[in-house]
Amino acid sequence: MPASRTVTPLSCERPRSILDRIVISYGIQPARQLREGAGKHHRIIVMPEIKSDARIDWRDEKDGDCGHLAVRGQHVVYIHKQLSHILDWRREAVLLCLCVEDDLPEAGEKSLGKITRKSLWELTRHDCGVMDMAELFVEFSLGLRPAYHDEYFRRLGAAMSFHLFDGLARKKQSAPPPTMDEERLHRVLDYIDKNLHGRIENRALLRVACLSETHFNRLFKNTTGMTAGEYILRRRIRLAQTLLLRHDMKVVDVAALAGFCDQSHLDRSFHRFCQCTPRDFSRRGDCYSKKGMGIQAAPEKTGQNGGTLWPDSAARAGK
Repeated sequence: MPASRTVTPLSCERPRSILDRIVISYGIQPARQLREGAGKHHRIIVMPEIKSDARIDWRDEKDGDCGHLAVRGQHVVYIHKQLSHILDWRREAVLLCLCVEDDLPEAGEKSLGKITRKSLWELTRHDCGVMDMAELFVEFSLGLRPAYHDEYFRRLGAAMSFHLFDGLARKKQSAPPPTMDEERLHRVLDYIDKNLHGRIENRALLRVACLSETHFNRLFKNTTGMTAGEYILRRRIRLAQTLLLRHDMKVVDVAALAGFCDQSHLDRSFHRFCQCTPRDFSRRGDCYSKKGMGIQAAPEKTGQNGGTLWPDSAARAGK
């Protein structure tokens, strides 16, 4: 991951602003174990990519209770401040961590227990902004968005923490809308990602999901908030953005590899989502960061205890 950068706290009339109580780290995290001790921060670990795969071994430093949690796919995990834990990150993927002090109103008022897990899709059903913010951090980490000022990331991370605390504390509805189970959903999404270069027929998705068309369409939209066609188009745009940043490919070739019918189809779709043409996006490639940044919301702090969450960030910052 790139070096962490220190952000000067905002000046305000109160002794400490909300932004000073939240430490934000994000970026592409390679496979490795990350150790975190108990301290004064609650942690919210956001796994925004489908390919994410992790195991969390935790221990309560007060009563000695311990356990583990296996997490795969797009999930959010809350870890209480009195727990020490080891995050076994098994596959390179984007990782976002929000460390929140206990005196932050949302953190102190919500009762979440020692460790809580919810899928991003479940949180999105109640608050569509959660997935939008998670997607933004993925795009920043992959270099698909401009390298905005640090203040933007601090405020985005602070806003996301409030949304996540609210969603994690929300009790399940007595009669929630039917949704697709995680294993079935992952099969469908994996199939889509592996076949973006070609034509993806609806009957193929039905076969992978082992569902009828009516049942599949209803469950997919209830779970993701969009139709399968809309989801596929968004993934094609993401793939096209990645290919365009290589600078050595023609737009017509990018269109073919991303599964668009022709260049004009890519141009129309790209302009709809990105407000620019693929050619303009490629020309502005130098303005986009190649990877996300690990940023921190208070001077000389990274992660929970001076750099344990991102073990190499402090060393790189000193280079």
